[in-house]
Amino acid sequence: MGEGTAPYHWVLDEAGAHIVAACQDIERRALRWRHSDAIKVAYSGKLRHHIEINEFFSLLSQEAEANDGKLDEWYGERTTHRLFKGITPDGYGVITLPDRAPVHVLLEHDRATEPAKRLRQKAVRYAEQIHRSQLAGRDVFVVLAVPTATRARLASKAVHGVGAPIEVAEWRKGSTNSPLQIVTRAAADRITSRRIAQERERERERPI
Repeated sequence: MGEGTAPYHWVLDEAGAHIVAACQDIERRALRWRHSDAIKVAYSGKLRHHIEINEFFSLLSQEAEANDGKLDEWYGERTTHRLFKGITPDGYGVITLPDRAPVHVLLEHDRATEPAKRLRQKAVRYAEQIHRSQLAGRDVFVVLAVPTATRARLASKAVHGVGAPIEVAEWRKGSTNSPLQIVTRAAADRITSRRIAQERERERERPI
């Protein structure tokens, strides 16, 4: 009494599953949903992690719409686990903004619970698999969202030099940092990096 309560978290029940199936014009049995899985999420130790991932993409969607854009696609772990072997991004989204090419972004939401060695192993897998995955040719990159500046420095050092398209950014639930700014800045940095690399390559090929 007097200490307040935690937010409510709602999970889909069987009746809701029938409504979702009807809205999608499919049979209930064709819906990739099980009641036991929904209950597991409600009592999972990963609930906070799920909430923060949803927060990132929800804010990304709101900010994109406020800038006359849209989060056109958003997929969670049930889809992303099929993209790569041995690694499952926390989310995948496609953002469109006026006068820009679509931005394809994978999210790795870090809560500073993994050692630097694990972050590097993930980066190596991304470097090995992105160009061979279903996302090849879409210029996709990974935003590694970390909770503090100290963690950002450690993560940047861990993923450096492996050749993976990973952009480290400081972000956490309730942060004032904008998910849209993080994503668009990362996309712009990648364009700049490619331009510099191309100029250096032309310099090497130029006859003396």
